[in-house]
Amino acid sequence: YFVLGIRYKNRRMEGLNVRGMRRKLKTKIIVLAILKCFLMLYFVYLHPDSRIGYWRMLIGGLQVADSKFIFFVMLQVLPDFLLYHYVSRYIWLFKENYVFMFVRQRNIKYWVRNLSFMSLFDILFYEILACFIFFLAEIGIHGEAALQPGRFAVLFLYQVVKLADLTLFCNILLFRFHELTAMYANLVLQVLPLFVTGIMYDMEGEWKMAVKYIPLNWCNFNYVLEAGLNPAVMLCLSIVAGVLLYWCMQKLIQNYEML
Repeated sequence: YFVLGIRYKNRRMEGLNVRGMRRKLKTKIIVLAILKCFLMLYFVYLHPDSRIGYWRMLIGGLQVADSKFIFFVMLQVLPDFLLYHYVSRYIWLFKENYVFMFVRQRNIKYWVRNLSFMSLFDILFYEILACFIFFLAEIGIHGEAALQPGRFAVLFLYQVVKLADLTLFCNILLFRFHELTAMYANLVLQVLPLFVTGIMYDMEGEWKMAVKYIPLNWCNFNYVLEAGLNPAVMLCLSIVAGVLLYWCMQKLIQNYEML
């Protein structure tokens, strides 16, 4: 009966019916996981001669050589972008009911923590479901599952950290700007680093510098390996970036004023 720490006795308060919102969101996440599987399996189908392996193709991120094609970039970005859009509705809920929440419970850190935990749970559900479908598809295609647990754990962790970081960043944009502006900015920030890195690679430019110094590229496992960087170090940097984004979001919400 407690949702975000509030017992919502008055069901007429539309903005606080998080339980119904989460039920609808779970259905959308299932649809998005299926969409992601369809698009990524199609991506694998377009690369029959790839030597990097089934799972790296699916959840390891784009290879640098493929990043110059906007079609391949959109195949990778679209499902995750839609996930950020729906998961970020928690921030919309918070923003719409800020006064009520602040009056009932002045500890804003509590709300931020709960919102972040719910977003992380949705991300994990999305990734686990997608990987389960990939696993079934591998058995159907190859007749067996050539899954290396250690490598899979690293790839899965990279994906979760990437989604968590970008969700936090999307939350900050959504809280600070109008919803439409925030979503456009989020899409550009996801597509542009990949596309620019691919163009630099095609023009024999300093693409490795783009992988090393653009934070949005740090969670692309294939980029990290192709650039000769240490995967563990880059993953730790991505986690640190996520912690900083969480701190920024917390400070932003604490200083928020309703007009």
